[in-house]
Amino acid sequence: MRDKNDGILHYVPGFVLCIVLGWMALQWDQSIHKWQKNFQESEKILKASQGDGGVFPSYTQYREEKEKKYQEELSAFERGDMKEKPKKPYLLLEKDYAFIAATKEIPFKFRFGERMIQFQLTYVAVLLLGGMLIRNVIGLPKIFQPGAVIARPVIKPGIILLGGYYLWSNLLKVGIFALLLVLVFILGTTILVSVLGKRLKQDDGLMGVMAAGTGICGVSAAVAVAPVVNAKPRDFFYAVGTILLFGTVALFTFPYIGKALGMTEPVFGAWVGTAILNTAQLVAAATWYGHDSLLTANIINIVRVGFIPFVVIFCIWFYVIKQATSGDEKGKIHTWQVIKEKFPLFILGFFTMVTLNEFGVFTEDHRTIFGKQFLQIFFAIGFAGVGLNIAFEDLKKAGIVLWEMGVAVVGGCCGTTPDHIRALAQAIGGRPVAPRRAPAVTARKSAPGAAAGPRAGNPVRELMKSDRFLVSVEIRADRRSALEGIIAGASSIAAAGADLFDVPDNPAATVGRDAMVVAARLQSALGRPAFPHKSVVQANLLQLHSSLIGCWDLGLRAVLAVTGDPPSLGHLAGMARLVTDIKSSVELLRLIRELRNGRMINGEEIGDPPDLCAGCAVGQPTPQQLSWLKKKVEAGAEFAFSQPIFDVDTFLRLKDGTDGLGLRVFPGLMPLTSRRGAESLASGRVPGVRVPEQVVEQFRRYDAPADQRKLGLDLARDLAARMIEDGASGIYLIMPFGRGCYEETASLVSHIRKVASSKTASPR
Repeated sequence: MRDKNDGILHYVPGFVLCIVLGWMALQWDQSIHKWQKNFQESEKILKASQGDGGVFPSYTQYREEKEKKYQEELSAFERGDMKEKPKKPYLLLEKDYAFIAATKEIPFKFRFGERMIQFQLTYVAVLLLGGMLIRNVIGLPKIFQPGAVIARPVIKPGIILLGGYYLWSNLLKVGIFALLLVLVFILGTTILVSVLGKRLKQDDGLMGVMAAGTGICGVSAAVAVAPVVNAKPRDFFYAVGTILLFGTVALFTFPYIGKALGMTEPVFGAWVGTAILNTAQLVAAATWYGHDSLLTANIINIVRVGFIPFVVIFCIWFYVIKQATSGDEKGKIHTWQVIKEKFPLFILGFFTMVTLNEFGVFTEDHRTIFGKQFLQIFFAIGFAGVGLNIAFEDLKKAGIVLWEMGVAVVGGCCGTTPDHIRALAQAIGGRPVAPRRAPAVTARKSAPGAAAGPRAGNPVRELMKSDRFLVSVEIRADRRSALEGIIAGASSIAAAGADLFDVPDNPAATVGRDAMVVAARLQSALGRPAFPHKSVVQANLLQLHSSLIGCWDLGLRAVLAVTGDPPSLGHLAGMARLVTDIKSSVELLRLIRELRNGRMINGEEIGDPPDLCAGCAVGQPTPQQLSWLKKKVEAGAEFAFSQPIFDVDTFLRLKDGTDGLGLRVFPGLMPLTSRRGAESLASGRVPGVRVPEQVVEQFRRYDAPADQRKLGLDLARDLAARMIEDGASGIYLIMPFGRGCYEETASLVSHIRKVASSKTASPR
C-alpha cells in the first residue's frame, strides 16, 4: 500500500505535465494574439498609405505620429472631453514595418494569427484538443494520470479572479428592457436544455454543463456548474466544443444577417450579446459590426456572467433537489442543506471579487496581474487536465448508447479525428439499427456467462411469485443492542410464522449497525430470507456498487432500494454530508438491474452478476406517489413496501392504485404504542406518514401508558385482519418501540398468520 507521502508524490508528474502543457499553450496564445494585433496595425498602415497615394512615412515618422495622437487623446481625457482613458499606441517592429512598406503586403504570420483567433484556436482549444490527442494517440503513461485528474479543479481559482473584471453597477447601465431580455434568454435556454435533456434521458452531467454554457457565457458557466451535476470530462468537452463551434459559425454569419435585416448597432449588439456565448467570439462579431454594437454587447455579456450563481442554484434544484425529493422521498431532503453542501465555494469567491471591484479595491494594474499572471495560468493548467482525461473510449461508449437508442447515423463536430471515427466503427460495427428506446430502461448486453434478466432459483423472488400470504418483519439494527440479542429476539418472530426479515439502513439518519451484515446474520441464524434496505443519500457510487455485489456474496438475495433520510435530519447533522452520486431510488433500481445483467453503471463487466430481487418503497396512495411507483416498476422493482397505514380506506386506495402494476405490494403495519407518538405522526413530522384524527382521539381516552400501548396493539390486530379480508397478499410489519417489542411482534405475526390461514381455508 502507498503511504500518505508517497500519495502526494504520486500526483506530481501529472500535475507538472499539466503546468508544462499550460505554459506552452499560453506561449502559443500570446504569439497568435500578438500576430493578430500586428495584422490589425498592418491593415491600418496599408489603408493610410492608400489615402496618401501609396506613400509610406519613415518608421521614425510613423512612431512619432502615433505618440503625438496618443498625447492629444490623453490631454482630451484629462480635460474631460473623453470618457475613457486612451491606451498606449501599439507599434510594429521596425523590420515588420519595413517589410510592409517594401511589399505592400501583410506578413504571413500576421495573417496566420488573425485566422487562428477567428477560428478560436486559442490556448483553450489547443489544450483540450492537444490533451485529448496525447491521451489517445501518443498515449498517456499511468504515472501522469493521477496528477492530470487533480489538475482539473485548478480552473476554479481562475473563476474567482474573473470576478475582478465585473461590476454590479453594470446592471444599471443595461436598462430594464435589456435586463429582462437577458433574464428571459438565460432562464429560457437553461430550462429548455434541462427539460429536453430529461425527456431524451440524457446524462445529468452533460445536460447541466450544456444548459449553463448555452444559457450564460460558455466555458466559465460550464466550469461553475460541472461540480454540481458531477459532469465527466467528456461532458465538459462536448459542451465546450458545441459552444465554440456555434460561436465560430455565428462570428462569420451574424454580421451579414444583421446587415440584411437592417439592424442598428445597439440592436445588433443586444442580439450577439445574448446569442454568442464565448466572450472572444462575441467581441469579434460586435466589433466587426460597429463600435456602438461592441459597447452594448459587452455590457450584456457582463450582466450574463452575473447570473452564474443563480443558474448554479437552479441546477442544484433541478438536478439534485428535485430528483431527491420526488415520489415517496418528498419532504425528506432539506433544500437549504443541499444548497449549502452543493453550492461551489469558488462562486462565492467570484461574488466577493465583484463586490470588491465595485468599491474600487482593484486598479487596472491589479486586473492586469489577475489576467496575465494568474487567471490564465489557472485556466491553462485546469484545461490541460481536462484534455488529458478525455478518452476515445468515452466517445466509443457514447456511440453505443446512441445505437441502442435507434440512431442510424452518428457524426462529429470540431475535434473529431479519424481515430474518433475508427473507435466508433469498432464499437458499433455492422450492428443493425435497433428500435428506438430509452437507455435508462434497456438492459445492456450481459457479461460472458451471465444470463440477462432475473434468473431462476432466487428464494425471495420465488416467494414473491407464490400464492402464499407473506409476512415480512422489519428488524431494527440498533447500535445500542448487542447483535446476538437482536438475533435471539428475531428468532421468536420467525417461530411465530414470519416469512421474511428486512433491515433498515440508518433510519432517521441515525447510526445503526450495518444493515447488510445484520441481514446476513439473521438469514444464517434463522433460516429465513433476509435483506437490507439500501439508501442512496448516505453512500457514493463506489460504495453502492460494492454493497450490492457484497449482498450477493453474503448469500442475500434481495434489497429494498430507498432514497433514505438525509444526514441533516439525524444526530450527525453538520458532520455527515449528503451524497448525490445517485439521486433517487429509481436510479438505484436501474443500477441493480444493470448489475444483474453483468455490468456496472459505466458499462464495465463484472463476474458472477448479483441476481438480487429488487424492492422499493411507496408512500401514501396519492396520484403523485402512484405515478412515482410506476417509474420504479419500469426501473425494475419486483415488490413494494408501503409507508405505515392506519386505516382501511387508505389500504383500499393503495390496493386499487397498484392493481395491474405487476408487483407484489405489502401494506405497512406499524403498531402505535403511545398517545404522544400518535400525535407526533398525525402532525406530519415524519414525511409520508399520516395518522387519522379518529385514531388519535382513541388514544386520548387513555392516560396510563400501559393502556395506550395495549390500544395500539389491538388497533394493529384489527387493521391487519381487515386488510387480509379485503385482499392483501402480504403485510410489511414494522416492530413497535419499547421493551417487549420482540414478544409483541411475535404475537402480531402469530395473529396475522392465523387470520390469513382462516381466510385461505374459508374462501368467500
